[in-house]
Amino acid sequence: MNDIILTIAYGVALGIGIYKVVAIVTATLFTIAAELWQYRGR
Repeated sequence: MNDIILTIAYGVALGIGIYKVVAIVTATLFTIAAELWQYRGR
């Protein structure tokens, strides 16, 4: 029983970690795109 809870907790933590990395990468790409868009607009 304990192993199942541990496995679920690990899975959730891993899922959040992956989601966090994706969110950071997406935010970085959006920031770069915005910078390039401003630079092009001038």
